[in-house]
Amino acid sequence: SCAGCYYTFKRMYPEMLGVELPCEILHATQLVERQIRDSQIQPGNLSMKVTYHDPCSLGRHSNVYDPPRNVLKSVPSLELVEMSLNRNRARCCGAGGGLWSFNNRVASESAYKRLVNDVVPLGVDVIATACPTCHINLHFASVKKSLGVRVCDVMELVERATS
Repeated sequence: SCAGCYYTFKRMYPEMLGVELPCEILHATQLVERQIRDSQIQPGNLSMKVTYHDPCSLGRHSNVYDPPRNVLKSVPSLELVEMSLNRNRARCCGAGGGLWSFNNRVASESAYKRLVNDVVPLGVDVIATACPTCHINLHFASVKKSLGVRVCDVMELVERATS
């Protein structure tokens, strides 16, 4: 489910190293989107208002925008609310490229700005993302600054909706 690993296998290996992997490379949201479409997974009701954060490695770097949204939209009773800065214009959470471990202050400030400027005004229950480093950084900023914003992975919401 790591957006950075997806980008590495899907784009960097073939484009930078000339290595074609002998298998299909899918992000977890692409796989689950396919399984929902093929009726292998049938999400149940999950009443909540959610916004989706586009991870840089999955969105801008890999052009994967619709699968995570389609997965969320497939959950009955889940209301997906878009942030004004989304898709290729999404504000970075600050965690990508190892910035969180290199310069935690800048990473934390970036996540705080994303939450305060783009998420809190929407009045959502959850900000969902499809990247573990985004999840960690957004969650850390929410807790550290006492914002009370719940952060979930898209797959976590799918699990809740299918349990």
